[in-house]
Formats: sequence, C-alpha cells, structure tokens
Amino acid sequence: MNTHFQTAGSSDRTAGPAAVTVCDSEYTYALRLQEYLQGREIAGRVAVFSSRALLERSLREAGTDRKGILVIAEREYRAGPVDWDPERILILNETGSYEGNSPRSICKYQSADGIVRQIRRLCLDLDLPAASLRHGPELRVIGFHTPLTGCPQTAAALCMARRLAEKDPVLYMNLDAWSCLEQMTGLSFEGSLGDLIYFNDCAPEKVAARLAMMERKLEKASLLPPVRGPEELRSIHPDQWLGLLDTIGRVTEYKYLILDLGPLVNGPRQILIRCGRIFRIIREDPLSAARDAACDRYLRERGEEEILLKTRKIVLPPEEQPEPYPACLRRGSLYRYTAGLADRILAAEAGGPL
Repeated sequence: MNTHFQTAGSSDRTAGPAAVTVCDSEYTYALRLQEYLQGREIAGRVAVFSSRALLERSLREAGTDRKGILVIAEREYRAGPVDWDPERILILNETGSYEGNSPRSICKYQSADGIVRQIRRLCLDLDLPAASLRHGPELRVIGFHTPLTGCPQTAAALCMARRLAEKDPVLYMNLDAWSCLEQMTGLSFEGSLGDLIYFNDCAPEKVAARLAMMERKLEKASLLPPVRGPEELRSIHPDQWLGLLDTIGRVTEYKYLILDLGPLVNGPRQILIRCGRIFRIIREDPLSAARDAACDRYLRERGEEEILLKTRKIVLPPEEQPEPYPACLRRGSLYRYTAGLADRILAAEAGGPL
C-alpha cells in the first residue's frame, strides 16, 4: 500500500512545497483532514504521511519543505525530536496529557473547523499565505434591506443562506447595530466585523485567513460575527465596506454573499448598488404599505431606479403560531417562502426563469 499521500494530480517534482504537512498513523483521519484543508483554500498543497518514519525519510531524501506548518499526531510527535521549527508545529493532542506552548497543541477529536481555525491562526502569526485567489465563478451578492421596523429581515436572510448553502458555498454578513445573531442561531462568535474591516485596511492578503477563523457554521452556511454595537457600525465608511466585498470576492470561494443591512449602516446606497439582487420585507397592513411606497418614491426622486429594478418585495405570509428561534430558520411559513425564493435563484443560475 502506498502510504505517502499527496494532493491529487501532484508529484514530488512538480507539486512544489506543501503549505501544510500532516503526519498521523491514523491515515483515514489524516486523509479526511487533507481533503477538508484543501477545500478551505489553504494555499498550496497539503501533504500527508502515514508514519513518522516516512516523514523522516522524506525530510532526508526528498527535501520536504520545512517552511510550512507540520500538523502531527501526539503519538508520532512523542517518537522523538522532529527536524522542524517548533513555532510551525501543531500537535494533535490525543490523550489530553500533552502540555506546552511550543509547539502548540489542539485536541485532535473535535470538529475540523476548530483545527482549521488554529492552522489559520498559525498562518497569520507566521505571515504565511493561508488562501489562494478565487478559482470559481464571480461572487454573487444578495442584499436584504427593509425600511420597515418589526419585520423579520434577519430570519429571512438566514433562511435564504441556509437554503442556498445546501448546494453552493454561502457567506452571511449582518450589518446591523443590534443583530442578536448569537441568540437567534445559538452560535458563539469570536471578534467582530470591525476586526475584519481593520485587517482588510491593513493587510488584505490576510483577510481570508482571518475570515476563516471568525466564521461559524449554521449547518452548511458560513456566518460572520456582527459589529459590537452602533458606534463600531457608524465608524465604518462605505468605501471600507466596498473594499471588504472586493476582497471577499477576490480571495474566497463563496458563490453567494448574503448582506443583511440594518438602518444605521453608512452608505446603504453604495452597498445596494453592488448587490445583484435585493429583497425587501413588507407586511400586509396599510401602514407598512404606506412606508414601502414612501421608500420607493424616495429612491425614484434620487434617481436610484437601478436599486428599484433589482429589488424584489417579500410580502410576509400570515404566521398563526410563529416558530421560536432557531427553529424558524428550519421550518415554518417564513422558511418555506424564503426557501422557495432561494430555489428560484438557483434555477435562474441554471438558466431557468427567476
């Protein structure tokens, strides 16, 4: 059996240095980690060794590059000193008994997301490339923007993100001062969108790595943390939002970006113009209809017909007994209605009518 695995289609002579080298005798686990890392846009290839002996032989004979990150199982690491910079080693702790800050360690038996986040953090600390440029189609930006209060815009946007993510990679961003995203989804986030804006301003080449560390999964959809409050939201200039959208479109492989815009975001016009589709939530009552008409009139007076042409209104269906969060993101009339819209978007991408 061949026990030295590489990325499909590569070879020692043509593949180039590995960004990540995995060494683990539990090679089924190692291969799954390799597949996940490649899918998450780790720059370069991911090499896998099923034993410490094969790793050592490659270091001696094949000239394995030590400039990348070595992810090594605890049992392999304990076999003796390894010829690798300790700052570039991540130990997969199998027993819980390993202690030490250099090399760093992480529990082996956890979600792949957690391991990838730690690898991304190492890449950031060591100024290593963590993501490649986009290879897939252009990023599709979908905006949710509602001038009415009391409408479940965030729930609708999350429902659409979940549905689209069943087929394609989706990233959701909440641009509201009071998102309540953790309460709605049951997720716990690290950092804020303001942090990502800062990284994009200072080091856009590190945005993909930082984004991957910050994102959390709602089933298959990727969610970023919201801002910390109105002060942080107001401090972000429209050009900074547009710059972040450009970077996401350039260095990630998401097919769809869902923007959930709140009333306090700076420059909603510039952001909405960037969207390919816009959804507005309205209710079936006279006051909501009047405010909706006023919004349309305002946009026409300002010459924003482009935004109007891209806007589709979602008239909320009656909900006799609304589902609580997060159940409403998986079932109920709002989910069924929004999922139907997502299905039509997918059909339109395939050449059918919207």
